[in-house]
Amino acid sequence: MSLANNSGTKSALSSEDFQKVGHDHRPQKEEPEAHFTFLLLFDKVSGSPNVHYHMVDPTSPQKIFPKENTFTAKQVKDICGYKPVVFQGCLYVIGGKDWNTGVLSARVNKYDPRLNEWKTVKDLNNARYGCTAEVLGGYLYVIGGMVTGKRVSDSVERYDQPSDLWTEVAPLPSPRIDHASCVINGAIYVSGGTFDLDYPGSNSFWCYDPGENAWKDVDDGETYLPHERSSHVMCPLDNNKIIILGGQVFDQDAYCEMDEPNIYQYNLPDSHVTQEIRKTWYMDLPRMAIPRCNSCIVLIGTNLWMIGGFSYNKRTPIKTASYYDTVKKRWKNAFQLPDHHYDNMEGVMLVVPASNGNFRFQDRFIYSQWLMW
Repeated sequence: MSLANNSGTKSALSSEDFQKVGHDHRPQKEEPEAHFTFLLLFDKVSGSPNVHYHMVDPTSPQKIFPKENTFTAKQVKDICGYKPVVFQGCLYVIGGKDWNTGVLSARVNKYDPRLNEWKTVKDLNNARYGCTAEVLGGYLYVIGGMVTGKRVSDSVERYDQPSDLWTEVAPLPSPRIDHASCVINGAIYVSGGTFDLDYPGSNSFWCYDPGENAWKDVDDGETYLPHERSSHVMCPLDNNKIIILGGQVFDQDAYCEMDEPNIYQYNLPDSHVTQEIRKTWYMDLPRMAIPRCNSCIVLIGTNLWMIGGFSYNKRTPIKTASYYDTVKKRWKNAFQLPDHHYDNMEGVMLVVPASNGNFRFQDRFIYSQWLMW
């Protein structure tokens, strides 16, 4: 290609001139797709297919927007007691029980937010509900729960995604349901729960070493929960602490189940805390603003969020979203929830690309209109 100059002759365009007239056909670097984090809330009691969700504030990633949205997942319709967990960027919904027939399920459904599609992966070896699930070392573990025959199980299964296989690993020291679990420093910790739903919670405290494929009592049996507890939650903090909160205890005087308002902090042996407070358990923490059991718990930034749950003291569901500021060590009631079932909630954090048509992303444009706490 050439252009005429003032003398009427033609001169070829240099590559530099070619770029100046806007004909640069070199490949342009594509902007990466935006991704946003959502808190997904699962009602594990009613058999509803509705999954409610809140967007994490992208300008202040310690808070969530009060506005609640909903999408429908037929994979959880008429199922209760299942376990949702995020593994390798995908949402897995594990096991559960048919709300109408009571038949237990071994099914595992997987949702990929990048493709916006569901698929079924390999079934569990044991149908179960009421289990916990943790991700460790590139594997997904399911722990305890109730299995066929209304039997509380000590079974632990490990899922390997490349081979799409579940493998039985070392069982719990004792069968457990209504327990809590978390992962910290390359180990799985399990606390409380019960071996029989007709009995109150326990003070058991175990950890699993995947290298040895073995469970043991924490601190070689020298450490147990300060009090029996069940239907509670656990959360790792700062790679050297475990926060245990919520749940129910059995009041011997009243001879009934009561809410547990106290928070326990377990300090790992190698945690960098001052010697003055280097006790196994640190309990000088503010009591819960609204005690509850079977609650959703997620750590967002330095805020520990608790949403939904049930109060045994008041015999009512909790429709308040509260958070515990782990730095300032204080509770804050953030906002009220819409009218849904909140008796037994589970929450997971899922990162979703902006191209996913199943989620609403507009909330990030209107956050300034909310009264943010």
